[in-house]
Amino acid sequence: MTLIGTLINFSKPKSNPGENMNRKDNKLAIAVAAALAFGTTGFSANAQQTAPGQPAAKERIEVTGSNIKRVEGESALPVTVITREEIDKSGATNAVELLQLLGSNASVGSVLSSSTIGATTFSAQTANLRGLTGSRTLVLINGKRVNGFAGEVNGVQGVNLAVIPFSAIERVEVLKDGASAVYGSDAIAGVINFIMRQDYRGAEATIWYGEPTRTGGGAQEKYSASAGFGDLSTNRYNVFISGSYEHQKPLDQKDRDFSNTAYIPDINYNTLSSNVFPGRVTTGSIGTPGGTGKCTGGFSTYFADLGNCFFDPAGEPGVESIPDTKDINFFGQVKFQITNNWQAYGTALYGKQENHFIIQPVPISNLFFYGPNADIPSTITVSPGTPFYPTADAIAAGVNGQVLNVRYRAALNGNRDTTDTNEGYQLVGGVKGSWGNWDADFSYSYAQGKTKEVLNGGFPLYSLALPLLNGGTVNLFGPNTDAIAQQVAATNFNGETFHGTSTNEGFQG
Repeated sequence: MTLIGTLINFSKPKSNPGENMNRKDNKLAIAVAAALAFGTTGFSANAQQTAPGQPAAKERIEVTGSNIKRVEGESALPVTVITREEIDKSGATNAVELLQLLGSNASVGSVLSSSTIGATTFSAQTANLRGLTGSRTLVLINGKRVNGFAGEVNGVQGVNLAVIPFSAIERVEVLKDGASAVYGSDAIAGVINFIMRQDYRGAEATIWYGEPTRTGGGAQEKYSASAGFGDLSTNRYNVFISGSYEHQKPLDQKDRDFSNTAYIPDINYNTLSSNVFPGRVTTGSIGTPGGTGKCTGGFSTYFADLGNCFFDPAGEPGVESIPDTKDINFFGQVKFQITNNWQAYGTALYGKQENHFIIQPVPISNLFFYGPNADIPSTITVSPGTPFYPTADAIAAGVNGQVLNVRYRAALNGNRDTTDTNEGYQLVGGVKGSWGNWDADFSYSYAQGKTKEVLNGGFPLYSLALPLLNGGTVNLFGPNTDAIAQQVAATNFNGETFHGTSTNEGFQG
């Protein structure tokens, strides 16, 4: 999707030569590899060259992946550093978009907001270094662990990147090698360390808007502001705050040529569904009662080369490829220089993401199962003697008088409409400094995350819907009265279906 972006930036930063000793960037730098507006943007590592005759810097820095401070350039660890300037040039508006530009962050197996379309992910967004999934990719903020996702299910594990305060990032250090010896088993794939701005003074505000070059939706807007005051070297303190709001608007699958159909015979692509409305009778291979001409319209289309009626899940209006997502982030940091060698610090962050997405109506037939063990088929039948029994078609197929099996699309229940809400916060307080030949950092952290999923419509309770659909009063093959339609819609379950809480508390020294 090509975006035309507009960026308005108001800032009044102040230079600060006396920043924190960990401020100096690693020798590995990142370069933007292509144009921003209409090209592909990527990152590559390049070594910085020291000017002839200039002495090499000997400042000791703390490198992600090591507990020992060392001279810059001494480490052989494969650490990639993305600076604030490069982040701004990339065009990324959040941590997920930024990491997608890294070759080391695999796209296969990644979990994104768009993954909610057709899967249960509770709208998580996780990193995936070297394709080893989020459960093996460690995410840090200022070297401190971030709380795990509260809605973890099979295949969706790790840190939800929606809580990362993107506008407050100074740089990102990505360790592309295993670091389990330092951090534990969750760092087997590598480490992503988001370093927040240090000793920042000044203020800035940014307004960003982008929209696709084609119509149909998918626009994106973001508002952010940051402010900092106090100089550690002169005032002995620094306070920094940052906040942002981002809104990704939805885009329907039907509004793009590459996603508006589930049937492309030229490449042998076929994900059409036989669960249709009007319903299809499989007994005696009747198909749609009344002939193939009756199946066109509603949630069914006749495909001549396939000789039958199918539901095209991609071409249905309202079915989204990009959901409607809203993100709020806040980050605050306080530092106080106790002595020349010792510093007290505290950080607080809060993030909330609300993801609203819509997909096609529920398919109901003996192809699908439900129940505690998922072993009860959701069978729908039409019986002889009921008002909508297709007698003529049953006679022609030689199955008249039999109970007929039906594959059905729950059109009267509406499209499946879901809202996932994820929020979390983290508090960190500590002291760090040096004593003799020893460096020390002692901190306490507390973090909590919450996940909630709410169904807004389109999800029938089988215990209510199946008796009604099998009772003979609902026309499975055509229009129904308003009273019947209301009875079917009343079988929907609306409300909260999932909530989870994850808490992380610890002392680190």
